[in-house]
Amino acid sequence: AASDVYKRQDDMLSEDAVIIGMECETAEEAIRKLAEVLYKKGCVKDNFLTAVLEREKEFPTGLPTASGIGVAIPHTDADPKYVKTPALAIGVLTKPVNFRRMDEPSQNVPVHIVFLLAVNKPEGYTNFLRKLSAIFQDASTLHTLKNATDPRKVVEILRNKLEL
Repeated sequence: AASDVYKRQDDMLSEDAVIIGMECETAEEAIRKLAEVLYKKGCVKDNFLTAVLEREKEFPTGLPTASGIGVAIPHTDADPKYVKTPALAIGVLTKPVNFRRMDEPSQNVPVHIVFLLAVNKPEGYTNFLRKLSAIFQDASTLHTLKNATDPRKVVEILRNKLEL
């Protein structure tokens, strides 16, 4: 149905923005690969990657979780100059890479799942982070995401949990 097509395009999260078994050696490489996905999808502008990397240097986004599965939420400021349409790209890494910790920038956290966030309105960002934080506190959901073998499963879980 036409409405389905519209809904899917309007959706922040789609299977083609989920990379399972992502191989990378550094946080920068992880961010680069995910930014490339969003750029190819037409969600972000060509200045997005540089803006994310710059922001990550100043305000790191690595988060340890109680489950032992480290996560990171790299992003730019919520600004239309970087982002055309809100989107989320997710990388589930084959082996963790170090991101600097959000709460202790002098320390690293090994990150297994990277959530690259592209938003263009501040209110969208705050709401989204609140929902993501709830996932980070849910060990069973994080384990399911980390061990997922199919992007469809990742999308299904996150749509449900994030109410997308």
